[in-house]
Amino acid sequence: MENTQLFNYISLLTYVRENTVLAKKIQILLLEELPKEMLEMDEAMKNQDWETVSSVAHKIKPNIQMYSNQFLFELVFNLEQDGKNNKHIDTIPLRVEELKKYTTQLIAEITENLAA
Repeated sequence: MENTQLFNYISLLTYVRENTVLAKKIQILLLEELPKEMLEMDEAMKNQDWETVSSVAHKIKPNIQMYSNQFLFELVFNLEQDGKNNKHIDTIPLRVEELKKYTTQLIAEITENLAA
């Protein structure tokens, strides 16, 4: 998954029916909210609060689905399901760390896109 672009602006434009103003608003909103949500998920993971991990994954899932790649969507989806169902909890911390790494990359890509 290394060196793979996560942000897909074309996918976002398709989702918003070519409305570039709305696409920009969505990107800005994600830049504001995603870091907060990842902090919440990280804290929940440290407290082994799998229900909250699941809840945060559920919150960010639509944004990830809207304009990121399938790998990242599946990572978020599986965290949501496993946290909710208390399954594979031994791997949740590693997957949250992986998600943090990828969301940092996604944020950088969105920031770059907005600056272009």
